[in-house]
Amino acid sequence: MVPTLHHAYDVRVLAVRPWGLEVVLPDGTAGQIVNAKDPHWPDGDQESSVGTVVRAVVLDDERDPVRLSALDEDRAFARSLEEDAGGRLRRSSGGRRTVARPSPPRLTPGDEGP
Repeated sequence: MVPTLHHAYDVRVLAVRPWGLEVVLPDGTAGQIVNAKDPHWPDGDQESSVGTVVRAVVLDDERDPVRLSALDEDRAFARSLEEDAGGRLRRSSGGRRTVARPSPPRLTPGDEGP
């Protein structure tokens, strides 16, 4: 399994670092959730999260370790991408899912616009 951009996974927290959480995806892929993408930072007890499973969405699948977010708004945004335009999704050359968007209209000579 290759982590997919904007896809949600149940990740296990391995360690707390000064910059955030070190996690592992179900297939063993290393990941990280920076403090700004952890809903329990800075008010929560991050040490108690070691060993727990967290639902997180992939923000950057091209970096090693994979960057993830556990914020509700990032997970909602990822879900909205899947639902956008009736769920029309396509795969890019890297295997990542992207939303298919219509091409912008072409201007013809003399059609400068406003």
